[in-house]
Amino acid sequence: MYRHVIWDFDGTLFDTYPVMASVFQQMLREVVTAEQSFARKPDPSAIRYLMEKYDLSPAETIMIGDRELDVLAGQRAGIDSCLITERLPDETVATYTIQTFNQLLELLCAKT
Repeated sequence: MYRHVIWDFDGTLFDTYPVMASVFQQMLREVVTAEQSFARKPDPSAIRYLMEKYDLSPAETIMIGDRELDVLAGQRAGIDSCLITERLPDETVATYTIQTFNQLLELLCAKT
C-alpha cells in the first residue's frame, strides 16, 4: 500500500491536467527545489531527505516522475517508482509505466 507519494513534475504536466494538479497540491507537505543544494537526480539524496524527515516507510512510498532520471532516483532510494509518459519506453527501471493521470489514480487506489 502506498501511503506516501514523492513526485517530480514540472508545471507543464499540471497545465495539461489542472484538475489533477489541484487534487495533488492539496496533499503536499513539502516542496524540495534546486535551491536546497541537493545533488541532481538520479542521486537519491532529496528523496532520502524527505523519507527521513517524515519517517516514510520504503514499502509505503512511491516516486512518480515523467523522466527516467526521476524513477532511477526512486530506485536508488530503495522505493517503487512510476514513470508517467505519453510514449512508452523500450526499457525503464520504473516499477510501473503509465500514460495518463487516470492510470496513476487507478494505481494509487489499487495499492491502498
